[in-house]
Amino acid sequence: MIASHLFKSLNIKYTNTYVRSYFDQHPFPNSLLAITDLLESYKISSETYLTSDDKISEFSLPFIAKKNSPEEFVMVTAINDSHINYVGDNGKAVMMIKHEFLLSWSGIGLVPETSELSGEPDYKANFMKQLSATFSKWLIRFTAVICPILLLVFTYNQNRSIDTLCQTVLSLVGVVICGLLIYQSMDESNPFVRKLCTYKGRSDCGEITSGKGGKLFNVFKWSEIGFIYFSAIFLLLTVSKFTVSNHSFLAILSLCSLPYMVYSVTFQWLILKKWCRLCLAVQVVLLIQFAIQYNYLADFRSVDIHSILFFGFFSIILMAMLRIYVPLKSDAIALISLSKQLGQLKKDRELFDSLLYKRQKLTFNNAAVGSISFGSEQATTVIKCVTNPSCGPCGPMFKKLDRWLSENSSLRVEFLFWGNADKNSFENNFIRHLIALYNEKGSCVSYEAYKSWYETPRKLDVWMADSPVDVDGSEVESLLEAHSQFCVVNKIPHTPAIFVDDHLLPQVYDIEDLKWFF
Repeated sequence: MIASHLFKSLNIKYTNTYVRSYFDQHPFPNSLLAITDLLESYKISSETYLTSDDKISEFSLPFIAKKNSPEEFVMVTAINDSHINYVGDNGKAVMMIKHEFLLSWSGIGLVPETSELSGEPDYKANFMKQLSATFSKWLIRFTAVICPILLLVFTYNQNRSIDTLCQTVLSLVGVVICGLLIYQSMDESNPFVRKLCTYKGRSDCGEITSGKGGKLFNVFKWSEIGFIYFSAIFLLLTVSKFTVSNHSFLAILSLCSLPYMVYSVTFQWLILKKWCRLCLAVQVVLLIQFAIQYNYLADFRSVDIHSILFFGFFSIILMAMLRIYVPLKSDAIALISLSKQLGQLKKDRELFDSLLYKRQKLTFNNAAVGSISFGSEQATTVIKCVTNPSCGPCGPMFKKLDRWLSENSSLRVEFLFWGNADKNSFENNFIRHLIALYNEKGSCVSYEAYKSWYETPRKLDVWMADSPVDVDGSEVESLLEAHSQFCVVNKIPHTPAIFVDDHLLPQVYDIEDLKWFF
């Protein structure tokens, strides 16, 4: 991601997870607008220019340059009379002849400007999440590598048989290849697996493994059968000592796999006329296994029930595990994809307006209510929030609004409070105090007091003592009554309730989604 390389060059602390998530949620993820919006979230100002080739030396370095090809951006790091140095999206530094670079440049450049406030929102929390995820990922990888190696060493020390060791290694290779094929069927867009499968346009693992020819009886995928087959052999060889019975049994299994090898190659060659490189790798493994086991076919009468039972037991367990894991993993991958699509769909302004103006509209003018408002008095965007001091979800909602207020100087939030029928209730005492504080000491003091209520949970009397104010008076009481009347007349359905342009925010939208429109 070119933005990550820019942050690194500017010495801005960032996390790849935040950057990736931001682009995934943006309505135009591979655009200059997305990069500009991302920089804005980091409090990095930027200017975009469209200029002639001879003006490129006037840009401050580093800057983002858009190439002529769609959705291609590079970060220019150095310019001289003959060459231009830049970093591509893959992170590789390139030095190109200046004339050649200018031929591929669209003339558009984005110049960032940092300040002391520049940085990733919630960087520490994001960094810890990324660190935890990275540690878990590497722990899984380490375990996946070291455990098979230990099992191979254990198998060799136990049996001292080259044939057994070779079969065990080949089975492990088969497990890995079939595992990749299974993952490919769950996530065809995975770039790593696609790179393994695709070759000169004639390779298509997805079409081969997911089509009718990729299933046994149109039910069991060959990739899953192969995974179970190789895994069961691997476990059989690692948990039992070398016996002629085991190898004779494996020789019979290898012999039975020959028709499948012929079928798979013929299906790819003559019917689909496409090749699956991973599928061909499986055939190679099966063929080598058969070559090693061939001599044991003569001892087929030595096969005992233990080898068959071991293999059958492992196969049943593995099949059950796959039947549980594959659907769950497939659903999880599909859910991630759908959430990205939904996130981009929600950024459509026409769709947002269409849903918003079908929602409940405020019918009671709150101008006379005396709402407690925070933010710019000249705001172009006004959000109304009906809340309650004892409401659980209201705390997280306030924190989101607080973050938005700190980022957007053209925003104002008007708070209206849903009290209680009991005049001396906890809620009413809180609202009275906040109204009095707002009227007497202004928005800044009252906002900090309101903010501290959610930042440091404590008893009401302690909170009130931190910002003493006279709550007695008819004006405070009338405003409290006006807030309650507002909620009753407008039939506020729940708290917190967010209103945009006097319409209730659609349920599918979160307060953070509004940043894309205002």
